[in-house]
Amino acid sequence: MADEPAAKARTEVRGGLMALIQEVFPHIGGLLPAEYQKAFEDIDPDGWYDAAAYRAAVDYLSRHVSGDVVELLGARVTLAFTHRLQARGITTVEQLAAELPATYAELVRGPEAGEWFTEDFQPGRAVIRERSLAENVEFATGVIKASLEYLGACNIRVTVFERRAEGAPFNRYLVEWIDPGTAGG
Repeated sequence: MADEPAAKARTEVRGGLMALIQEVFPHIGGLLPAEYQKAFEDIDPDGWYDAAAYRAAVDYLSRHVSGDVVELLGARVTLAFTHRLQARGITTVEQLAAELPATYAELVRGPEAGEWFTEDFQPGRAVIRERSLAENVEFATGVIKASLEYLGACNIRVTVFERRAEGAPFNRYLVEWIDPGTAGG
């Protein structure tokens, strides 16, 4: 029980995030420093895990695999958590834009969790600001695209116009799409 207060002060991610990384890259635990390997054993998808191992895995993948693969991993994570969107009653892109901070908070918590926020929303266009655990924009791009696809949007384009890796305080994305109800005029 002595670790309980320390656990509450650390940044954590849902086990489902860890499980998906391990499912897609079964040997990821063995590629990381020893202190993170145990985090990829016996994962409870609804449990909370120290975010350091998750961050190490995403950073490793960002350096050693194609950005397209990292984007697909972001999309895969999103599809695994669509039940959380359903439970929140989110059925449109506009609802997701309004609920983005709370939705992210269901997956990551703690003092270094970061945030996702919709800065500007218009039909077919939004500006998203995020500062999440990793600076990687490809993973976040996959999350954004898959979320919009799940909600029925098509012809999705994500343009990164500010990057933490280049010194910006947040990653910023211009996201454009077509809603099926407006397609074809």
